[in-house]
Formats: sequence, C-alpha cells, structure tokens
Amino acid sequence: MFQKFFVGKVAVLGLAFAVLPFGVASAEAVESRAASFTLGSEQLCPGATAPGVSHGASGQLVVDLTAVAGGLTDSVVVASDAARSCVNDLTSVSFTNPGPVRSLEIGAEAFSRNVAGELNNQITGVSFPEGLETLNIGSYAFLQSDSGMNHLESVVFPNSLTTLKVGDWAFSQENLNGANSLTELTFPQTDMLKLELGTASFRQRATNGSNTLERVNFPGTVASLRINDSAFQQSVEAGAGDARLAEVILPTGSESLEIGYYSFAQFAPEGATALSRVSFPSGLKQLKLWNSAFYLVSSASTRLESIEFPDGLDSLSIGYGALAQSSRDGEASLKSIDFPDRVSSLEIAGSAFSQKSGNGSTALTSVEFPLGIHNLTIGNYAFQQNARNGSTSLASVVFPEGLKQLEVNYGGFYQEATFGDNALRELEFPAGLESLHVHTSGFQQSSIAGSNSLAAVSFPEGLKNATFDSNAFYQAVTLGENPMKTVSFPGGMDTLSFDRYAFFQSPTSLEVVEFRSTETPVAAISVPDEYPFVPAAATWLWYGEDGADTATDWSMPGEEHELVGYRKLALTGLEGGTLSDVQPGSAFNAQAESFAYPSTENTFAAPRVLAEIPELPYEHWAVDLPAAERDGFTFEGWCPVAPEGGECSEELIPASADRTSRAAAFELLSPTTTLHAVWLAAEQPDPKPGTQGPGGSTDGGNAGAPGGQAQDGLSTTGGPTLFLTLGLATLAIAAGAGAMLRRRKRSPQGA
Repeated sequence: MFQKFFVGKVAVLGLAFAVLPFGVASAEAVESRAASFTLGSEQLCPGATAPGVSHGASGQLVVDLTAVAGGLTDSVVVASDAARSCVNDLTSVSFTNPGPVRSLEIGAEAFSRNVAGELNNQITGVSFPEGLETLNIGSYAFLQSDSGMNHLESVVFPNSLTTLKVGDWAFSQENLNGANSLTELTFPQTDMLKLELGTASFRQRATNGSNTLERVNFPGTVASLRINDSAFQQSVEAGAGDARLAEVILPTGSESLEIGYYSFAQFAPEGATALSRVSFPSGLKQLKLWNSAFYLVSSASTRLESIEFPDGLDSLSIGYGALAQSSRDGEASLKSIDFPDRVSSLEIAGSAFSQKSGNGSTALTSVEFPLGIHNLTIGNYAFQQNARNGSTSLASVVFPEGLKQLEVNYGGFYQEATFGDNALRELEFPAGLESLHVHTSGFQQSSIAGSNSLAAVSFPEGLKNATFDSNAFYQAVTLGENPMKTVSFPGGMDTLSFDRYAFFQSPTSLEVVEFRSTETPVAAISVPDEYPFVPAAATWLWYGEDGADTATDWSMPGEEHELVGYRKLALTGLEGGTLSDVQPGSAFNAQAESFAYPSTENTFAAPRVLAEIPELPYEHWAVDLPAAERDGFTFEGWCPVAPEGGECSEELIPASADRTSRAAAFELLSPTTTLHAVWLAAEQPDPKPGTQGPGGSTDGGNAGAPGGQAQDGLSTTGGPTLFLTLGLATLAIAAGAGAMLRRRKRSPQGA
C-alpha cells in the first residue's frame, strides 16, 4: 500500500485506520493536529513499516521516534491499529529518541489483540526513551490476558517525563490459569507536574497463581496526582495464590489526593496479602480514600499494622471498607490509627476500619478522634470487630472536645468474639456534646464462651438530644455474666428516645439508671411500647425527691419506675491513709464500686447490689463523717474546698465523732460534694543523747534537719497544716464515689 505522510496541517493520504484514540475519529481530524505525526494502520508491522521502525529476529520492535518524525515535529502518535496484524509476534516494544520528540501518544489497544474471544500477548518488556516530556498511554494499550502465564516483566519510564497519563487497563494483567509476571514498577524519579493512573491501569488478577508486583516506586514529587479505581489491585480469583505488593509510599507535592475504589486492594482468599506499609505525603490539605482503597482479604493473617494520616489535613474522607481487613484462618493486623492533630472535616463510611479474624484476635486497641471537628458520623460497621477463636481488641474510644453532634450508625463499634472476650471498656463522650444518635447495635457486644467489658456508660453534661435505637448498647454472653452496671444521663435534656433493648443485657446485669438532676431531667422521653429498653430490675436514681415516679412526675408514658433520691460524697486526700471511727454497717464500709441503698423504710423489697441493707448514718441529707489515720500525721479535719497555696479558705469540718452533738452531722446540700483530708505532720521524738542523727548532730536536737525541718521539708514542731489533694483517691458513697441517701423529713424539734 502506498502511503504518503506530511507533517503539520496538511492532508494525510492513504491512511487505513478508522478510529484514533482520545477522540480522534477520522483522518480529517488529524489535519487539525498541529506539529504531530501519526503512525497509522499496520505501520509497525513488517511489509508496511514506516521509516525508523525495525524488527528483531525474536520479535523485538524498535521505534526511532526521531526518524519516524523526520526531524520535523516533536510529537508522535501511535494509532490503535498500528500493530494490529503483528502484535502477537512481538516480544518487546522499545522507543528510542535521539532527537527532539517531546510528546508520545499510544492509542487504545495498540499492543493488545483479541483472538477467539481471548486476549493473548507475548510482550515481556516496554521501554520509553529519555527526552520525552509528555506521555499518554491509551486504554488497554498493553493489556495482557492469557489462559497461562502473562509475560510482561518490565516497564521503563524516562526521568525526563513531566506529564504521564496511563489509561484504563493499559498494563493490566488478567491471568486465567496461572501467575502474572510484572514484579516492579518505577515511575520517573524526578519532580513531575502530573501523574494520572487510569482504572485498573496496573491491576493484576490471577487464577490458581500469584500476583507478582512487589514494588511501586513513585516519583519524589508530583504536583497533580490521581490514582483511579483498581489501579494497583491484586486479586486471586480462585485457587491458591498471593498478593505481593508490600508497601505504598505516595509522593509529596499535591495538596489534594484521591485514592480510587480498590486502588491498592488485595484479595487472596486461599493465600496471603503482603501490604505492610502505607505512607501518605506531608503537605496534603484534602485526602479522600474511596471505597475499599486498601481493603485486605486473605486466608493468612494480614500484615498492615498502622495507618498515620499527615498533620495539616483540613479534610479527611475514609470510604466504605477503605482500610478494612479480613482473615479467614488468621488475624487482622491493624493495631493503630493516627489521625491528624486537627481536622475540620472527617468522614468515616461503613466498614472503613472493619476487622474480621477467622482464627485469632483482632488488633486495633484504641481510637481517639482528632480535635477540630464539630459534627461526626460513624458509618455502618465502621469499626466493627469480629473474632473467632480469639478476642476483640478495641478497648478505648475517645471522642474529641468541641464535638457537638455525633451519629454512630448500625453496628458502628459492634464487637463479637465467638470464643473469646470483647474488649471495649472505656467510652468517653466530650462535655458540650449536644446531639447523640446511636443506631441499632452501635456499641453492642456479644460473646458465646467469653466475656464483655463495658461496665458503665456516662453521657456528658450539656447533652440536649439523644436517641438510642434497638440494641444500641446491648450485651449478650452465653456462658457467664455481663458487666454493665450503670447508665448515667445528665439533667436539662430536651429529648431522650429509647428503642427496644437499647440498654438491655442477656443475662441482665444493669443495676442503676442515673439522672444527674434535681428536677425533671428531660422535657420529652420516648420509650418502646412492647419491649423493655432496660432490665426491669434496674434502680432509677436521681438527685431529686425520693419516691417520685417516672410515669406521673416525669410524664413518661408506659413506664412506671420509682425514683430513688440520693447524693454523692467523695473523700479525697487520704494519701495512703485509712478511714477510722466508721459506724458499723454504714455506707463507708462499702467499696468504691459498690452501692448503698436507702433504709428499710424505702419501698424496695430487697437490695440489688449489697448483701444487706446498711444502716445509713444520716438525717435530712446529712451524714456522719469518719475520721482518718495515717502514719506520721495527725488528721485535722475535712476542708470543703480545694486548698489554694497550702491554705484552707473555709472552716475545717471535724469528723462526726469529734463533734459536740449528733445534730452537727454534715449536711449534703448539693447533689455532689467533695471533701479534702487535712493533715498535720506529727512531731518526731528526739534521738537519745549521744547518738548521731543522719545529719551528724549529737546534741539531741532535730538531727539531720537544719532549721528545725525534717528531711522531707515538713514541719516537725507543730507547723502549718498540710493539704494533700489527690486526683480522686476517693472513698465513695454510690457508684464510683457516691451513696444513695434517703431524704427524710426533719423532726418537729429540728435537726
């Protein structure tokens, strides 16, 4: 076939191709391509070879871009059908560029071929020359799909490139009965302006074989980076085989980065995954991980143990299953998530960090969300943990200060340990949280032969609206007991809604439902019509009048719970000392985690925590205060305020045994009261005459203590009172530091 080629905006005669890539649909369209040369139909095959194109004896194709362009242009296009008839004979494709060509475009399917419904390709290597600045590789350009081995082992990009676009499935390897072959990929190791990797551009899929790509070397800096769906996905469709890409180190240079669906996902249901490191670049402002971006599925244990998001992010979005892990016969491996210090927008979609361990425990132990967010939504099963023959591991969840609205969707922190324990025991909501919605099973824990851990839930002051759907905090254990004892709500709420079994257990364990309020704590309460939301045996406490009823006094339809009034008293500053002169049977004998119930005059038939009802030492919200003992010190009394500068600004309160009358019992005027122990250092006896003290003195004075001071700097001569305030070394009345006291009427004679 005679063909005549011209460069520039001149006619192109005798072109046999019908479709050009990237929207060039006819020969006429080429006329508008200024300063570019197109290798047309069959121009890369023997018999119709254009100048600058040569073939080796073993199927090597060499294209001299300078010779092809005739030195008259800096841009060359390889049409989709330039090697249509000879592509199956090619074993390598090499472009050289001794001259001025700066731009190369490879048409769609240029080096792939469909034969009898299957793609077959023997190309082992593809190389692009130095000097190129722009390279566009069309969709399916080097796709390999075979019923045996794929053969592409190397792809070489020049360091001169500033812009690289790799089309959809351009280098994808689809192996129908064997292994793939590409083991390492290196992009230009210089600063680039743009790098765009299309859908499945380097994806590897194998059946009864492994995916071999072990390493991807990204450039150091890329101003604009886009990684589309499944770009580096590795999957074994059936049979034994592994995924082998071990680390992903993404380049700096861009403020916005999106990682597409399944971009680095690894699926090896009968084998192992390899991904153990993911590094996001510094300098990012927006980061979005689309669905299943780093999803790992394997028979063996997964290997990725930590994720660190860079500081400075303004917006972070984690898509559905983006960092989920599932191991059929091993363990999920992710142990830590490091969110940036501050972020203004955080989105966590369903199953984002889900962990499933088929034969062992999960790994993630704690989640602390970053400061800076005011609204947070946790997607369905976002942090769920499921462990067979092992235990779940997430023990602590901390929501940040400043958070105003929180929504935990279906199963957001669900834990299930079939033959092990569920770990979640610490759940911290911030003060100032205004709106909370926990959907079905949001914090549910279930175990057959193990145990659950969450023993108490306290919702913060300032909470205005709360909704708890069915099973929100449900606990179930087949062999054993549940730990949940206390649920505590603040006063001053506008709405509070419960659905069935929201705070239920099987077997039941909840003992106290607490409302920290002296008045009706909620303007509107909604409860289920037919099913309980808390166990019937739970006691309802509040700071208000003893004996009030939820149905009448709180206008809570369908629920008649008698309210027990109580107060809390915390005694601090014991510093290793002990309480003394405690009235036998009083609440002070209870442990800090125990409850003390009102006297037998109360309508409760039996106590639900202590073995017997204690005789509470109080009158009209008053209590007998115990004394305290401590080696080397004398107890002075209780300070009603925290000391400042070593001084108690108010009058000390003596222990009840030291008072002149029983009527002087300490009145609990507030719902919660804290008293601080005050100590006086005891005088030390003088050493025997003639003995040498630690300071070398033998005169019988304060040996070894210059200026009359003991070695610890405390007065030994009846000096100033000592105030030892502790961080809540409390002896408690009621749960975690309190006791319920029945409010009694004063006698006609007064106190």
